[in-house]
Amino acid sequence: MIHDTGVLIGRNLRLSLTTRSFFQLVVSPLVFFAGFAIVLDRLLTLRGVDFGQFLPPAIVMMAMGLAPVSTAFFIGRERQSGMLDRCRTMPINSLSVLIARLATDAVRSLIPIVVLVAAGHVIGFRFAGVPSAVGFALLAVAFALSFCLGAAVVAIRSPDPESSASALFLPMLPLINLSTVFAPMSVFPDWLEPVIRINPYSVVVDALRALAAGQPVSWWPPLAWIVGLSLFFGLAAVRAFRRA
Repeated sequence: MIHDTGVLIGRNLRLSLTTRSFFQLVVSPLVFFAGFAIVLDRLLTLRGVDFGQFLPPAIVMMAMGLAPVSTAFFIGRERQSGMLDRCRTMPINSLSVLIARLATDAVRSLIPIVVLVAAGHVIGFRFAGVPSAVGFALLAVAFALSFCLGAAVVAIRSPDPESSASALFLPMLPLINLSTVFAPMSVFPDWLEPVIRINPYSVVVDALRALAAGQPVSWWPPLAWIVGLSLFFGLAAVRAFRRA
């Protein structure tokens, strides 16, 4: 199983790290970063928010939210090309296909994190130390992969994989907008605060900001979301791949 998984990871990386992916993983995050920097700099500064520390984790979360779309796209393409059917006829553990896909998505998720941290350095973003940087990257990638598992289920079960990949944008938009990703809690009305607080995007981005600044982190909310989503979607993904 380990050998099969390694071979599939190498194949996935060769297919997914292309010129097109360069624009998706490098250029697009930088464009979003520049756009939001121009719009939010003065607004956040006037509210007393440390703009340099606030913005980069927000764009990282946005990039992690797009990772499941790529997962659904590549799995859908494998379905349509017949690659998944060929894997079923070969002496390959079906879990190797899923694990290889997630490992590839983890590598793809790390690229925009590195790019955005470097861009954030220009506007004053800093880590409190190496452990903070490592924890920041691991938490962000783990969050992305928990949703990638859900995207895998959708792509396997959907009769139209390409449409399913596009549809994954829809739940991401309200989750980001009703969170502290791009706005501090103080800007939301009081009646909406309970929703904002339990939003997984709020929970994780707040933990990322605390990690970067070297502040105490309340680990159980982000880990509860990540573990819960991973277990729920993971079990469904395993069943879906075995039946694919």
